[in-house]
Amino acid sequence: MESRGLISNRSRPELCGSPDQILVPSQSRKSASDSTWSPATSQVNPAEYKTATELSTQRETRARLEKAQQLPGIAADQKVFSCEHDSELCRLLVWTPGHRCQILRMTAVCLASQIVFVMATDRKIVYVVIIHFRESFLDLYLDATANLLEDELAWYRDVSRPLPVWNAEELGNACDMDGFFFYKKARTRDNR
Repeated sequence: MESRGLISNRSRPELCGSPDQILVPSQSRKSASDSTWSPATSQVNPAEYKTATELSTQRETRARLEKAQQLPGIAADQKVFSCEHDSELCRLLVWTPGHRCQILRMTAVCLASQIVFVMATDRKIVYVVIIHFRESFLDLYLDATANLLEDELAWYRDVSRPLPVWNAEELGNACDMDGFFFYKKARTRDNR
């Protein structure tokens, strides 16, 4: 396991993220002290950990595990699963759209083909899901993010473009106006 902090996709450096861990298969290292690991030379598996801290979320987590254990071809005591990103099992065990988006993003950032999703309580791991992504789907996601960046966020890359004006309602809780004003001042000051 590796902790790397913020990482970016080699082909699309604007696409970055911070997976909870990077799992590197032992055969991709020469020795335990080898520090030459890089995503370009190793198949890596980003890992995302979710902890159910509220009693209601712990109940939901256990109920979803029990439901998964009742699906055809799955053992009644199984706690490690492998599935495609668009499968019923994935939607069952990674039930929030936000978590599904996060695992897609981290898989794309790491140039991986799969991600390890761990669901736990504050005391133990409840289940683990290895989620596989088709290369064509990841390519579609990378193209969509590139198009979004070009069409909607060009002002961010090109400091000569004016900063868009949003009102507080448009920003919602994603950001606050003070943060944008601070960014705009710093951006203007750096380009004198």
